[in-house]
Amino acid sequence: MLHPGDERQRIAAIEVVRIRPQQSPGEDVTPRVEDPWRRFECPPDPADCQVSFSDEEFAVSARDAVYYGRALQEETPAIDGANLRTRFDDAGRPLDVDLC
Repeated sequence: MLHPGDERQRIAAIEVVRIRPQQSPGEDVTPRVEDPWRRFECPPDPADCQVSFSDEEFAVSARDAVYYGRALQEETPAIDGANLRTRFDDAGRPLDVDLC
């Protein structure tokens, strides 16, 4: 079994999700969640990745907003990372699973 180690992995990018709550009960929520709203690529320096942003639309949109930031680690090899081996159709729907 693998355990987390002391070695840090590089952060490849930081994404920001913007969520603007409904203003009325019947308002469609689909366009209110922008995932991701912004993406910032990080430099190859493993020691540091910092970003800052501003939302120029916030003041003129007349609606509240919540921002969620997430750090995306660079891809690393995984043992049995695809152990279910799901096969998908062109629309991304699962067709079947080939258990190993």
